[in-house]
Amino acid sequence: MKGGEERKETFMTTIVIVLVAMAVVGVCLETTNHHPMQIRRDHKEERRIQMLNRATLIGRLGADPEIRYTQSGEAIARFNLATSERWKDKEGNTQESTEWHKIVAWGRLAEICGEHLAKGKLVYIEGPIKTRKWDDKDGNTHYSTEIVARSLQILDRKNNGSETTPEQEGDIPF
Repeated sequence: MKGGEERKETFMTTIVIVLVAMAVVGVCLETTNHHPMQIRRDHKEERRIQMLNRATLIGRLGADPEIRYTQSGEAIARFNLATSERWKDKEGNTQESTEWHKIVAWGRLAEICGEHLAKGKLVYIEGPIKTRKWDDKDGNTHYSTEIVARSLQILDRKNNGSETTPEQEGDIPF
């Protein structure tokens, strides 16, 4: 029985430690009709929590980037990025699912995309998800959801089918 009592005491000590830790970070316990011990944050704490809008993708370009310029001369690059997932189904067959993401880059990053990216390149992209709204010439409203690239890293070491040399790698400005 002593072993059982020791485990019970250890368990109770653990619960006390968890409750003290929750009190320190501002979590309180509340009894509700749905869950006897539902955890909720203090309302004052919720106002201080910052939100996050960031997509992180590793994928391949579906086509060369399209580069355009605003009237003020700022570069805009647009391209589609494919991310794929593979798994085995119950029968052991390999399955694949591909998602396509619209990417837009602005300014110097857009120029870099035009200079160094091409169809098939493997890249890391990070940035917020934005939804644009516009009306066409017929008055129809359209929406487009895209990732605004803030960070980009080329993961391929290939350049148009041939390996890059160390000198070429040094020319990439990021």
